[in-house]
Amino acid sequence: MWAEELTRPYGTGTADRRPSLEASRLLLQSEGSLKLENFSEAVRLAEQSLSAFRQFGDTRGQADAARLLSVAMIHQDRRKEADRLLKDELAIFQTSANSGSKSAEARLLLALADVNSDRRGQKKREEALRFVGQARSLSVDEADAGLQASSLAVTAKIFIKYKGDQKACNKEALRLGTQALQLYEQINDSRGRAISSHHCAIAQGNLGEIAASLQYINDSASFWRKAEDLIMEANAQLMMGGLLLKGGAARQAVSAAES
Repeated sequence: MWAEELTRPYGTGTADRRPSLEASRLLLQSEGSLKLENFSEAVRLAEQSLSAFRQFGDTRGQADAARLLSVAMIHQDRRKEADRLLKDELAIFQTSANSGSKSAEARLLLALADVNSDRRGQKKREEALRFVGQARSLSVDEADAGLQASSLAVTAKIFIKYKGDQKACNKEALRLGTQALQLYEQINDSRGRAISSHHCAIAQGNLGEIAASLQYINDSASFWRKAEDLIMEANAQLMMGGLLLKGGAARQAVSAAES
């Protein structure tokens, strides 16, 4: 899901890739290997892509290759290594006079937030919030609505997992997810809308608002269908079935799961 989102410009020709066509090809091949769950090959190709983008001085490509490499490493349960890789790349961006746009730096910060928000404990989630806050500030400076929306969506996901006052955390996740959804609507990003709706569904479910949660997850499934991502649409349908069972609607739950 996230990997396909970051590689989309490299396959559609919407981004200016300049001379780094081979690096783009390697990036897309790495994402393809991720889909097939060939994680070792995904790592190998992403490493080659990162090296090629660095050689051409393509900072946006360099940031995206590092992000994709971190995703592949996470699938191999190499979160500490992914964290170190991203921090090393970020240090290069922050100390180089030719580091490129702030949006590339923001993308690395978002990847760091993702790495540290999952299965690394509450202390790391606090660090993740710091990273995503920095990314959001940079995205505002760059007037990048897509990055702003991604920052909000990642923050919502972190609050869903955050320990403490669960009601307050889920209310904040819902507020942030709703804001992300509105921004994604403005830029007509179906995938972003699907992800944000998913986060809102989880937050509403955790708050005991099953009917509202069902509406959000139904919206998420529709957005995944529009984005032609059958796997994520199926995942949304399964979640819908679970919510219906929780609400006591067994027949509808079976129907949702079968669809």
